[in-house]
Amino acid sequence: YINKKAFFKCSSLNDVTLPKRAQMLSYSFGFYDDSRGSVYSDFVMNIYRDSPAYTYATNNIVNYNIINEMVIKEGQSIDCTYYTDSFDDEMIFIFTPEISDCYSFFSTGSVDVKCTFDGEVYDDNSLDDLNFTVSSYFEAGNTYYFTVNCVSQMSTGDFTVSLETEHLYTKTVVEP
Repeated sequence: YINKKAFFKCSSLNDVTLPKRAQMLSYSFGFYDDSRGSVYSDFVMNIYRDSPAYTYATNNIVNYNIINEMVIKEGQSIDCTYYTDSFDDEMIFIFTPEISDCYSFFSTGSVDVKCTFDGEVYDDNSLDDLNFTVSSYFEAGNTYYFTVNCVSQMSTGDFTVSLETEHLYTKTVVEP
């Protein structure tokens, strides 16, 4: 819990990263006056979407960055970590393909993670395979969201998510 006015009129505090479950009382961060919107323009909160800090930032017009949403592009890999105190936090990966094609979004590493995509859960459901793979056809220009969760508090550490093209090839026979 961050008490009321804990960092009130603290002009040297430029940014703060808050845990997902942090609770803030009024005027905790960013304010130089007791009125709505009287926040330092260079102050930024690094927060999780759908957290109490997100509600605080949006209600009080405080600048913020969402730290559990990441844009991923075709051919890219992103290194991730789950810690003991963050194992239930969601990581959201956003993909907007430039070309309609088949793609695979998958994890590698020693952390047992699952992925929710389009209402379906992708999980290996076995003890010897900790990773998931989501393969699907994606339309160019549409935006897709992959939500990744750690399966168990016992499985924390480093893992990588990647997105690769599977390429659709069509056979065309051309007469000589």
